[in-house]
Amino acid sequence: MKEKLGKSSIVIIAISLMAVAFGLMTVKSASFALFGGEAGVQFAGKYVPFVLYFNFIAGFFYILSGLGIFFQKKLGSDDCKNSSTINSVSLFGFCCNSSRGG
Repeated sequence: MKEKLGKSSIVIIAISLMAVAFGLMTVKSASFALFGGEAGVQFAGKYVPFVLYFNFIAGFFYILSGLGIFFQKKLGSDDCKNSSTINSVSLFGFCCNSSRGG
């Protein structure tokens, strides 16, 4: 017999799909800006290199977090906590760069 999905299962699936989709979009856009040549530079406009490289790497962690949440592994919640901490560091780097006129 097939199991019926409960409300919590549907929420977990939705959250994990959003995390994976966000990660894929992040990797795609950051990789195009980094490796897309002149078109990538025009696509990115003015950017802070540190933040762009960070976003490229973070996209893979968003995908891993989404998979961890989907399979309900501790890895998923740990990745989410670590991701928020690392995003704070990236925000600090961006603010430092912006305060110096960058």
